[in-house]
Amino acid sequence: MPGTWKDSDEETLIGDGPSNKLAVPSGLRTGDLAIWTPLPQDEAEGEVEEPYLPIVVARSKRLIPKEVIVCQERLRWPKSTMIDDNGRQQKELAMMRLALLAKQESAKTLTEFHLFPKIPIELRMKVYSLASRQPRIVALEFRHDLRDAAVLSANPKYLDRVHRAIRVCPASRVPALMQVHRESRQDCMVLYKKEIVSNSGSRNGDYIYVNPRVDVLHIGGDNMCVHAIREMLLKSNTGGHILPRVSIDISSTEALCCINENLATGNLRSVETLYGLHRAWVKSVEVGSVYYRFDGLQEITFVVGSRITHLQPKHISTDTKFRPALTNGVTFDDRMLKRELDILIKRIGDGWPMGVAGDTWIGDKKPTFKFVSFAPPYEEKDGKVFEIMTAQAAAIFWLSFLPTPLNWYIKYFGFVRNLERRYRCKITMHKTHPGYDVRREIAIEGVKEDVEKCRKALEERLVDVQETPIEAWIKRHLRLTWWIAMLAAAFLWVRMAFSIMSFFDLLTPMLGWCVARYNAYLASPPCIEVECFG
Repeated sequence: MPGTWKDSDEETLIGDGPSNKLAVPSGLRTGDLAIWTPLPQDEAEGEVEEPYLPIVVARSKRLIPKEVIVCQERLRWPKSTMIDDNGRQQKELAMMRLALLAKQESAKTLTEFHLFPKIPIELRMKVYSLASRQPRIVALEFRHDLRDAAVLSANPKYLDRVHRAIRVCPASRVPALMQVHRESRQDCMVLYKKEIVSNSGSRNGDYIYVNPRVDVLHIGGDNMCVHAIREMLLKSNTGGHILPRVSIDISSTEALCCINENLATGNLRSVETLYGLHRAWVKSVEVGSVYYRFDGLQEITFVVGSRITHLQPKHISTDTKFRPALTNGVTFDDRMLKRELDILIKRIGDGWPMGVAGDTWIGDKKPTFKFVSFAPPYEEKDGKVFEIMTAQAAAIFWLSFLPTPLNWYIKYFGFVRNLERRYRCKITMHKTHPGYDVRREIAIEGVKEDVEKCRKALEERLVDVQETPIEAWIKRHLRLTWWIAMLAAAFLWVRMAFSIMSFFDLLTPMLGWCVARYNAYLASPPCIEVECFG
């Protein structure tokens, strides 16, 4: 049903009588998509094929003329016109309008290119809407707030012990679509939502423009502060998570201010990070401790580090994407943290609490978890592609292992260099240690057919290496191996000491003989030769 009649002075049509007054949906502003009105019907014309046509209005009070040009069509407005106010989605109505236009123009063939400002406004708004649906990674990082009294009064030597504040990276604050021109910005003010991240950074607070349907809030960088994450969620306008999708960089370092030295266990970053996303205890003088639960979280993405494609928050751009994680991390701490997260995610899936506090996600409020890595910011040009494969770390180590004098030979005549020259590809392979249960990434860049051939050649050469019986025994008896190594080192030290003493025992007679000869030389009178003549 079309909109209802209301006695309102917000918008009026030129005409006489109370029928000129109509209701305009509240909350409209300059640049809103449209107010949909039924097409005028004459008694002689009967039914009209197109039920709705858009017109653009402003918030300010003004008179709508009887004749309005929309899409190069002249419409006649009668004295009484009903405006749709039943809350139907403007997107569905726009699709109806575009479907009717496509049906009318289906028989025509496009023979010219229309400039974007000259195409109908419905199409331009449709382009803005489609562009805003592209997923965007909004990056956050941790910095000290220079206006904080605790930071100003802290000793520079112990500044790392002071909690940090979350800061929005400049490249992620405003979407690129809002920076094109005035029309796109006005349209994006409806498509995007403004959220205050923290009170630091500017006079009005650090803010971002996000699309809650597709955007991802990325938390990473060095000195990750769980306290700052809780403060951001407590001060958000939504009373919980700003976006339903959050990504966390598990390869980032933890801030010293959030390290609990009283805990006897090892790395608890996984538990602390999920606690910060789930709940917070706030101490108050008036009511004591207050428990807050952060709702609205649908997906948690853990970003695994990579030596090839990993990015810091300040380097994340609008075209940065995610790809499935191929490894468990770069360092030993990263792999241990991922293993702890796997155990914790399984506990959450089974309905068990995350820790001793008894906190857990219940029912439909339980988010989904996945592990990803950053995709390479690579554009396919001239048929070239960028592909990443994995291989065993031990196989890569023994492939490139040769004594130091042969490094020059490896550089110019090694197996990898031969592949690069043969297939005209660029291979990126970092040095690694001989780990048998660790996978490493190898990047190949070149033409698609050559990249496939190069990848097959690497797979044939980089076969998984099995550890020897001695290495397996050492891994199983690590403590015994350590004691044996210590005893061997002590024995070598004692042997070396005795060798040094034996050397001095041999050297002492020689030194004594030299000293005696020198003293005898000093004690004997000088011999003066006199030559006589005559």
